[in-house]
Amino acid sequence: MLPQQENIVFQWHTKKKAHAQRFKDLTQVLSANVLLQEEKRQTLVAKIQQQSMLAPPQYDTFAQTLLDNVANYYQLLPEVMNNYYTQAGGMLNYALNRTEIALELFKQFIVQEDNLSVSESQMLWQYALFSAALLKGIGKLQTELTVQVHDGHGLYLKPWLPLIESLPKVGAFYGYSHQEEGDALLRTRVNALLARSVMPDNGFAWIASDAQVLAVWLALLNDDVHRAGTLGAILIRADALAIQRYLYQLYMNVAAKKTAHHRLNAFTERASNTTLELNTGIEFSQWLTKSLSEGTLMVNQPPLLGVPGGVLLCPDVFKLFVQHHPQFNSWQAVQKGFLALQLHQTNAEGQVMHRVNQPNGQPMLSGVLCRDYAVLLPNEVACYDEAQAKPVSLSAVALIHQKECMHDTGLSHTDVAQTLTHLTREGFWAPVLSSAPSSGLNPQLSAQ
Repeated sequence: MLPQQENIVFQWHTKKKAHAQRFKDLTQVLSANVLLQEEKRQTLVAKIQQQSMLAPPQYDTFAQTLLDNVANYYQLLPEVMNNYYTQAGGMLNYALNRTEIALELFKQFIVQEDNLSVSESQMLWQYALFSAALLKGIGKLQTELTVQVHDGHGLYLKPWLPLIESLPKVGAFYGYSHQEEGDALLRTRVNALLARSVMPDNGFAWIASDAQVLAVWLALLNDDVHRAGTLGAILIRADALAIQRYLYQLYMNVAAKKTAHHRLNAFTERASNTTLELNTGIEFSQWLTKSLSEGTLMVNQPPLLGVPGGVLLCPDVFKLFVQHHPQFNSWQAVQKGFLALQLHQTNAEGQVMHRVNQPNGQPMLSGVLCRDYAVLLPNEVACYDEAQAKPVSLSAVALIHQKECMHDTGLSHTDVAQTLTHLTREGFWAPVLSSAPSSGLNPQLSAQ
């Protein structure tokens, strides 16, 4: 029996040693306090508190508790569904940036009355937007990632089940891998389930106390912009501005390293080519945003056409960029750089180029369909209004709202708000104080 016992001990130590070799590749589970004390996150949290309408005791109870819970779940995991915020902690950084911007937009568009104090109804609606901005897309923890939990010695314990538990409750270290094919529909359905798990009970009870607030909150979590109304447009815009922030910082980081010269091997050369494409795409998107702000380009006037599903970028827009930037000698390379940002949508055949039928027998147009068009918009957007046959200026939020609610839906006019609305102190939604013209999206154009 003694030799058999020795063999068992030897196998156990071998297994432990094998796990210890992988220990250095694991990430430590951190407390919410440590995660949120990182300098940039601390700045964002301070801005969030400044923008919040909640009094300090309420903020601690409803908002800070949710911030801590979100940090406990996101930890240092990267954003996995997109080509931005992909660094360690990117998921949390993305959520904080989006939330800070959403609260600022809420004050700008939703609370328009000059009052020194706000009502409880206005605070409730802002809390609904605050929590939805933090929790947007949280279902990806379940559908896009596989997280392996390890103990304090680095020994594997089990896979993490985010629908059941937070990471700090089950382990000390973790590793992760991307799931091959994430289910977008399942992720959308899981969003609300996970959001309820992360929400503090009193915060969820507050939202659930008002049927209309609860309905809009669920619509925000389900990416149902049609039923989320003005808050849905604000959340899309906040998400887009968070991406703009990331892309700008990425561009500045690359620009700062341009003078550095390193001997490249095959791997770093490929990485350098990818970085060059991204930088080209960012420079193009910044130019396009500036052009839409100045009115040298307009939405719904070639080469930029609003169509169901986004905005069509015809080849001429890339050619126009090259004309203004002679250092780029190929419009195809600029288009490739834009595609590297992954803001576009492929067609049914998996191809980049979409074809669009025009009314009145006009020639068919083709181009890249920018799905995340809000990332390209300035605060004030130049549009061509075909109904009035003249250029108009719209806020980005108004353009997003009109496009999403009026043209990309089969719902009747009674199901969605047709204009931006603001929230009165009494808790009623009323039209904005200044009316906005038509977004200029031509409903007769259809993408193929």
